[in-house]
Amino acid sequence: MMEQLTTYLTENWLDVCGTIAGLFYIWYQYHVDVRLWIASLVMSCFYFAIYLGEGYYAMTGVYVYYFLAAIYGLWVWRRNAGKEDKEEGLLKHVNLPLVVVIIVSIALLTFVLAQVLKQLGTNGNLWMDAATAACNIVGMWMIAKKYVEHWLLWIVVDVLAATMLFIMDKPLSSALFAFYAIVSVFGYINWVKKIGKSH
Repeated sequence: MMEQLTTYLTENWLDVCGTIAGLFYIWYQYHVDVRLWIASLVMSCFYFAIYLGEGYYAMTGVYVYYFLAAIYGLWVWRRNAGKEDKEEGLLKHVNLPLVVVIIVSIALLTFVLAQVLKQLGTNGNLWMDAATAACNIVGMWMIAKKYVEHWLLWIVVDVLAATMLFIMDKPLSSALFAFYAIVSVFGYINWVKKIGKSH
C-alpha cells in the first residue's frame, strides 16, 4: 500500500502539487483574501506543466496568462486595500451592458483560440480547450475587478476543466475542479452577502 502511494505521488507529483496549491487558492478566493494571488502564481506553474505535457495548448497559454494576471491582481488588490476598511468593500455587480461584452468576448476568444489550435495541431479537444481558455481569461479579469458574478462563470469553467482533466487521466486535479464548481456556488452566495453588508 505504501509503495503504491509512493509510486503514485512520484508519477503524479505535478497533479498532487497543483491540487494542493489549488485548495489554498480557492480558500483565499472564497474569503476575499489577497493571498489568493500568491496561491494563483504557484498553481499556475504546476498547471502550465500539466496542460503542456498533455498537448492542451490553449489551457497552457491560459496558465501563462494566470501567472501574469496574478501579478496584476495582487497589484490591484494591494493598491486598493487602503481605499476601504475591508477588501470586500470593493466588490461590485456586473451591469447588463458588461454582461453583453463578457458574452461576446468569450465567444470571440473561443473562435480565435480554436483557429489558432487548428494551426498548432492540438492533442486535446479543440473546442473544449478553446472555450475553457476563453472563459478562464475573462473570469480572471472579472475577479481582479472584484465582480461578484465571476463565481457564476467559474461554475462553467470548472465543469469544463474537470472534464478535460478527467479525460487526461488526472484524477486529483479533476476532483479539485469538480470541487471548485461546488465551491463556486457557495462563493457566489458568500460574495453577494458581503456586498450587501458593505452597502
